Amino acid sequence: MRAALGAEAVAGVVGFLVQNRHIVDEFTVTEIRAVHS
Repeated sequence: MRAALGAEAVAGVVGFLVQNRHIVDEFTVTEIRAVHS
C-alpha cells in the first residue's frame, strides 16, 4: 500500500515537472547565472 502511494507521489511530481519544464528551465538558468555572475 505504502509503495503504491509512493509511486503515485513520484509520478505526480514527475508529471508536474514535465508540464512545467520550461518554467523549471528558466528558473534553473536564472539561478545558475546568479551564482556565476
